[in-house]
Amino acid sequence: MLEVTEDELVDIDISVDVLTNPIKAIKEELNPKIYGVIVSKGQNRGLLLPDIEGVDTVEEQLNIRKNTSIY
Repeated sequence: MLEVTEDELVDIDISVDVLTNPIKAIKEELNPKIYGVIVSKGQNRGLLLPDIEGVDTVEEQLNIRKNTSIY
């Protein structure tokens, strides 16, 4: 990946997601606009951050996580 030039900075939106300690949840508690999803198996772990453009439902969020699975 190439370095970002100073001229390109005006075209870049920067956001920061602060992660808290994960908690177990059931599907009905999830909200893809607020919560990310962590999938773990053994020492492997995968993360999908919240509020991704085009991901509007829990089902979409879980399908993305399953389709990019660590298994």
